[in-house]
Amino acid sequence: MSERTRKLSKQIRNILYEKQFINQLRNPSQYDSELIFATNSYRKWAVIEAFRFINEHPEYSTQKALEIFIEKMDKYSCMARTGNSSYMFSTAKSIAEDILDTMIIENAFNRRYK
Repeated sequence: MSERTRKLSKQIRNILYEKQFINQLRNPSQYDSELIFATNSYRKWAVIEAFRFINEHPEYSTQKALEIFIEKMDKYSCMARTGNSSYMFSTAKSIAEDILDTMIIENAFNRRYK
């Protein structure tokens, strides 16, 4: 695992805890309603895909990679032919936007107060 991957993994994991995504990303249960099951599954998938995208594009900063990922998810959600597919990509876009927003705020705070 590269140094960038280790730092990124720790930063994203901290963000997920702060945003309480970890609790929301629990494994779907057979007792969940269909919508809750889908939402939890899509959120979990989104975090994995965003992290994978960042790692596969070391030529971009983490922020730029997330911005590109958000654009892709938005495009895919508009192209989706079914409601489920559109919802999956919209969920991924939303999760990535939350992660990016938190990273931007943390970076600004760290530059100002450290």
